Amino acid sequence: MIEPSYFEKCAFVCVDIQEGARGPALSYEELPGVWKDMGFSADDVNAANAFAWDVAFPNAVKVTGASRRLGLKMIFVHWGYLFEDAMDLDPDIYKMFKRDFGEDARAWSGHISRPDSQPAKALDIQPGEYVIPKTAQDAFASSNIAFVLRNLEVENLVMIGGHTEACLGKTAASAKRLGWRTLCIHDATSNARESTRRKGIDEAGFDYVVSTADYLECVERLINDKGRA
Repeated sequence: MIEPSYFEKCAFVCVDIQEGARGPALSYEELPGVWKDMGFSADDVNAANAFAWDVAFPNAVKVTGASRRLGLKMIFVHWGYLFEDAMDLDPDIYKMFKRDFGEDARAWSGHISRPDSQPAKALDIQPGEYVIPKTAQDAFASSNIAFVLRNLEVENLVMIGGHTEACLGKTAASAKRLGWRTLCIHDATSNARESTRRKGIDEAGFDYVVSTADYLECVERLINDKGRA
């Protein structure tokens, strides 16, 4: 059970749920080179994509709306390098993109001007909510999210998004290390491979891990309690 006080100084943080379209199933030859090097299989990646579209994304929309109704501070983090030549990217990511996608950074995904480098429209971002671009997997290492959270006097985070073994997981681990408490809604997350999605959640060290159904029930109870107060 999550204590009601958790939500009093709390922000909702959505990591890397960006605009995009569902593509066809991938063959092994179509996987990024770094994933092949890590031993990914096409079946595992395709299962991850199916979960992301069929389960995680619809749940993300639901919990985003519920968090907004609860009055949480709303923060949306996304890939968004600023320079056309990508010189502000994490050097390891820069090398990987260069290797896998060619020399011309203008053809890479992730530049802040590209439609696929914007939070998904279905999240219905409102005026006064915070949209933060990052240039590495860990948002705390590559954006001003820590400044925003401290200025908002936030102590606790509700987190969704992906990947659990990369951007979401590393951002959550840094948040925990820097003193924030963290809650993950596990079925509103995605990963590059489905077989290790929950492993990434476990390794991030969240204080709470709950389902979408449990979170929505908790939010409704808190809203009803406020209405009766």
